[in-house]
Amino acid sequence: MKVKSGCEFLARMFEPKYPTALQILTLDYNKFGNEGMLYLITGFKTAKCLTYLSLAYCDITEVGVKYMHDYLVSPSCTLEKLNIQGNPLKNVGMNILIQSLSLNTTIEELNINNILFGKDDDTIVNLVGLMTGNTTLLNYQLKFNLITDKGNFVF
Repeated sequence: MKVKSGCEFLARMFEPKYPTALQILTLDYNKFGNEGMLYLITGFKTAKCLTYLSLAYCDITEVGVKYMHDYLVSPSCTLEKLNIQGNPLKNVGMNILIQSLSLNTTIEELNINNILFGKDDDTIVNLVGLMTGNTTLLNYQLKFNLITDKGNFVF
């Protein structure tokens, strides 16, 4: 018998047979990583009211952000605030997130403090493109990353 993870059980609460009006979910500092993210995203895809999701310091990498992509770009996404600070997304994960957010029309606030991105011209150019192209996303929190004044940026 397979042992179910806590993330699997949490994801099940969003199934249509368990209607929930849950709007805010904070799972900070739970070390479920990418595998847990895969389970959670399955549930989030059917969430009808979820407006705030905080996944700070949960050991999510670029793999977990790939799992989030389909949810973030879907018309059923109702998120207004996303906090994924403290997860080691690095430049690869940040670029995946930027791609997802460039297609998202609901998120207004993004906390990406301390996700270890920067020092990469392409990532910074992509971020600037997101900031100028997505008119819904109004609040960016970018503390404790690797953004510097060095680089060969061409705009």
